[in-house]
Amino acid sequence: MTDSSDEEDGKAMHAVMTFRKGRTYTIESNIDSTAKKEAVLDVLTDYPSHPDVFSSIHSSRVVTRDQNEAHVLQEGRWNVLWLSGRFQTLVRMREDLTHGRVTSRSLKSTIFHSHEGEWEVLPKASGGCQISHIATSRLKGRLPPGLGRYLAGSFLSEENKIMIELKQAAEQRSAKEQHRPQKHANAPFGWILPPMRRDW
Repeated sequence: MTDSSDEEDGKAMHAVMTFRKGRTYTIESNIDSTAKKEAVLDVLTDYPSHPDVFSSIHSSRVVTRDQNEAHVLQEGRWNVLWLSGRFQTLVRMREDLTHGRVTSRSLKSTIFHSHEGEWEVLPKASGGCQISHIATSRLKGRLPPGLGRYLAGSFLSEENKIMIELKQAAEQRSAKEQHRPQKHANAPFGWILPPMRRDW
């Protein structure tokens, strides 16, 4: 078991590799956020905006959409040690927003033979929420001897980065929602206007 953690979210996080065999890896991670549950789910399911949130994704577009399921084509770049390359993955996303869950499964990928993941967002009694993620990936092709452990470290670093980027984006979105003017049924145009002072 390999893990990556740090007291400062900006540097690292809580990611644990619970399984590694050959080209197959399973990583579990979680992070606390001050954002509301709804804000996190909004970021996760706003697929066209993923390139603005996740630095490893360069493009993301919804191919098909059917109620709580979407097929999303994403492209980006991977880096392992001195190696790097581009990837393209068609992902099926299923949304159970009532229970705070979003699951993913790759249907076609240039780097994954298979990939399945599940996000879970749970509100905390003290405010904010906890974001959890578990993903199992099986890479295509053969790995050179000794490269497996370097890939494990790379996957953990990438998972940490993804969780931190999601947290930051959700907290920004949640803060914007809190600062929006509140609607009032009896106010002109439906907005509460600040009282005007008369100093003359």
